[in-house]
Amino acid sequence: MKKQYVLESHEEGERLERQSKMKGYNFKEELRNLKVLPGQSILDAGCGSGIVSDYFSKCASDVSVVGWDFSAARVEAAKIKYSSIKNLRFEQRNLLQLEAGDVRFDTVLCRYVLRHFSSQDTKKVISNLSRQLKPGGTLCCVDVEGVLGNMFPSSSFLKKALIRLREAKSVNFQVARKLPSLLLEQGFQDIDWRAVISEFKGEDLLQEIENLRRAIQHAEPFFKKVLGGTANFSRFEKEYFSTLKEPGCMLFYNRIVATGTKPKIKPKLVG
Repeated sequence: MKKQYVLESHEEGERLERQSKMKGYNFKEELRNLKVLPGQSILDAGCGSGIVSDYFSKCASDVSVVGWDFSAARVEAAKIKYSSIKNLRFEQRNLLQLEAGDVRFDTVLCRYVLRHFSSQDTKKVISNLSRQLKPGGTLCCVDVEGVLGNMFPSSSFLKKALIRLREAKSVNFQVARKLPSLLLEQGFQDIDWRAVISEFKGEDLLQEIENLRRAIQHAEPFFKKVLGGTANFSRFEKEYFSTLKEPGCMLFYNRIVATGTKPKIKPKLVG
């Protein structure tokens, strides 16, 4: 089964690396409540450039960290960049096709990944990640609410285009608000969540505009398909970015951090 990742490109790893260093995507702020204890094993599922995997490798003594990503290019780049980190390794994996095997982790992180799957596949990914956890282990899912939506003002054309994009089945732009219920549905306990607000003003807005421009370029085939061709895509790009540069334009996201504990005794699934 093919992973539905609309941002696949050779340059995407570099964009993800830059994004992780931006104020509006501060992963240390997102993960400040996630406890990493000495000797634990950690999986970064959908590790991208590997910057968060590297962060985990330094959180406590004797931790073991594995980064999985669908992209062979990003895995190879991460292997080279972090080759000197002895407690960190990277592997190419498809989160839709994971086998239980002998791999067991104390903590699994899935950050900015689930929105790239359909609703049905999202449930399968969470189920697959649950199988990678030790009983009593923690799954932490992080995603963004409001991308391509939480902005004002917008033209009539732009409003309709944004609705079409949010309703596209191959990308789940509203998965963040569903994370707690998805964890509950897959049998997790002690569900908790919190929202981290990203406000884009001044220099932060300019950086996000460039970040969005690159992301949209990498996903150009997806945008053309959803919006109905090259002409509509070009108009969307022009109006979207010109609007973001207007005085008084507001842009913000809610980053949702949801955690759940895998029961030590397997419960019956909800529904």
